[in-house]
Amino acid sequence: MPHRRGSVPDSPWAFRTVEQDCWYRWRLDGAEVFLRNSGNDWFWATQPKHPEGLRRNFGGPEIAPPPPHLEIRRTIAKGQPVALRPFALSRPFVVWATTVISILPGEEVEFSADLPVSVRWMTASGEVLAHPNTIELHKTWFGDTANGRLCFLWPSTLEPPSEKPYGSMIRCRIVVRNNSKTNLMLKQFPIYCEYLSLWEVDSGLRSDLVLVEGLNDQSLRMSTIVFEGTGTDTLLYEATTSHTELFFQRGVEFLRNLAGIS
Repeated sequence: MPHRRGSVPDSPWAFRTVEQDCWYRWRLDGAEVFLRNSGNDWFWATQPKHPEGLRRNFGGPEIAPPPPHLEIRRTIAKGQPVALRPFALSRPFVVWATTVISILPGEEVEFSADLPVSVRWMTASGEVLAHPNTIELHKTWFGDTANGRLCFLWPSTLEPPSEKPYGSMIRCRIVVRNNSKTNLMLKQFPIYCEYLSLWEVDSGLRSDLVLVEGLNDQSLRMSTIVFEGTGTDTLLYEATTSHTELFFQRGVEFLRNLAGIS
């Protein structure tokens, strides 16, 4: 099924022409970003969100008062219309289950996880006006500093597919399949969001499906399956690198440590 590119006209991610010298605000589930255009001058400000400040409040842009108590930054550029666009972060997120999950040989289980995205204002010609920091994230090493990778921490747990996702966060479908001859014990592992394309579906963001396979040597094989929509979904961000390549580059030992497999 072909996918639309761009965005639906009333979406917060859509391109639009903004009025001169008016502040506009986007609400991003706890974060807020502000933008004002005056000729070739673009002024912008950000109120980032913290994990504990996450709430369902997604919309915009809407004309708003000047942002109070926030640093105002300036970009010089020509070009309207503009859009606030989501894109995937460059480091993995670690997701975990509330308890250790045992998956029998030949079985599979499906989860979902809600993960943050980064955003940037773009012109219709593809130029980036600004890249506001809308989320406060902490980092940690998984594996070790020689063989592991620095990851983002975010309180996202592996849960069965459930309620409607946050408008400004990725709803990521994850299928874990045990292709080995022994039980797969799973507690946590990384999701490499930079290898996922992002789609707008029913006022929410969806990613390609993440497939995690347990192998006979107790390693994990991670790959992505392109999201299959209904034709009314919209491609907002297209990944350019194969997720399978990353598996071979990072090595089995690192993925085994991340997954908590002994």
